[in-house]
Formats: sequence, C-alpha cells, structure tokens
Amino acid sequence: MSVPAKTRLKPSDQRRRAPAISVLLAFGIGIFLDSVLNWSGWTWLSVCGLALSAAIVARRMKQQWLSVACLLISVCGAGAVRHHDAWFVGDSNEIGLFATAEARPAQIRGVVVQRPIVLHADGNEPPRSGRASSRTTSVIRCQQLRDADQWLGVTGLARVDIASEVSRLRIGDEMDLTGRMALPPTPGNVGEFDFAAMLRRQGIRAL
Repeated sequence: MSVPAKTRLKPSDQRRRAPAISVLLAFGIGIFLDSVLNWSGWTWLSVCGLALSAAIVARRMKQQWLSVACLLISVCGAGAVRHHDAWFVGDSNEIGLFATAEARPAQIRGVVVQRPIVLHADGNEPPRSGRASSRTTSVIRCQQLRDADQWLGVTGLARVDIASEVSRLRIGDEMDLTGRMALPPTPGNVGEFDFAAMLRRQGIRAL
C-alpha cells in the first residue's frame, strides 16, 4: 500500500532535533576541562564572554553554524565556571576555610546527613597505643562554629570520626561536636590515593 503524496514526510521532516543534548554535553565538557586544566575562574569567564560575543557577531553575519559553535563554547565556559566555583571557591563561610592542615581544637554544631558507619579494628592487628577498638564515621552539614565566646554561621559538609562506637545516630539528628578539625590530607607522594580530592567530589572540605 502506497502512502498518499500529501501525507508523505520529507527527509528533513523526519529528523529529530535535540538541542538540549548538545547544551548538556557542552556544559559537561566544561566541567571536565576545569577539573584537568589549571585555569582561573576569571579565565573561564573570559572564554564564556568572548565566545558569546563571537556568537552574536556571527549571527549578525548570518553564519549560523559558526554562531552555534560559539554558543556551545560559551556554554562550555559556563560549565567550567560553575565547577570552578563549587570546587575551588565555595561560600564565604564554607567550613573548609576555617580548617588548617594541622588539626586544631574546634566546636561545631550541625546535622547528620549520612548514615553513621561503625568500623571495628582488625583483631589480627597488634594493639596500638591510643587507638580505639571501634570508631564511628559520618558526615554532618555544618551550621555553626564556635569562635571564642560567639557562634559563627557556617555552611558546608564535614566528615566526622568518633573514637568509639556510636550506633544511635540517625540522619537528621543535631550534633554538638567538640574535637579537632583539619583539612583532609593531600597525597605525600606521586601516585598515592588522593583522599582530599575524593572527599571534595562529595562536597566535604573538613575533617
């Protein structure tokens, strides 16, 4: 059975356009590039702005494909800016900005956001001085940090390690912690596992 001429579809009509996929792909490429290139946020902003300006000029010159390419480069730059802000900058009161490489006394208030995990020491290992047989690890969303006689409002996530078994904690519980706070340790040698980078991908910037 043949299809009537008036209902036949032209090849161009059968093509499905999905511009959102190209935009998402360009945004993702920008995130990836910022994670591997040591560029500043201002550099990525410049790339985004210049590409957007070039897209406008190409549009006025009726260079459609060049305009689209420049727009995608601009989106790529926007993705890099977003990643750079989240990875390197963060909020002005991010908890990681108050932490140092050397652990220092701190008192923090926050809410549990990750189910606590109890870790038990291997019974085959010889006992070590000062090492607990069990410890509990969790993640809290920091809300306040004590500074002398006042409490400062803070944001961000911190990983908590408690030198004992605490099984009663639940997600949503409020905690008032007193201990020692530090930045996650960075690799000491080339090729070592980057524990700090792993935590940062989870949004955790303090221990």
